[in-house]
Amino acid sequence: MSFAVQDQFKCLLPKDQLLPTVLRLKTITPVRRQWSYNNWGYGVAGNAIEKLSGKSFAEYLNESVLEPLGLRHTTSQPDFGPQDNFADAHISLANGTPLFINRKYLFKYTFFKAAGGFYSNVEDIPY
Repeated sequence: MSFAVQDQFKCLLPKDQLLPTVLRLKTITPVRRQWSYNNWGYGVAGNAIEKLSGKSFAEYLNESVLEPLGLRHTTSQPDFGPQDNFADAHISLANGTPLFINRKYLFKYTFFKAAGGFYSNVEDIPY
């Protein structure tokens, strides 16, 4: 089951249950024996940043990373407004069927923003 693809992408797991849940997950391979990508680690890192800084992940990244680097068009909290100048996001269901994600909801209700919930443009990418 995906915690991210439920009822307009609202996460079923409360944010305060992220770490206890991750600590209960079983490893699929022995540590440092085989590479395996998992977004949960980024979720934990983003949550740790919020707890240690006292700021939202977006606020912290804006102040500590994006602004100092001059990334003026990169954000995790875009104001989409009426414009259509954005690429559409999709995810793949278990059977391979693509599912459109309304960009208003992408990462909005989850703790996975640290795993890739950012928007940018070609002006900022060279940095």
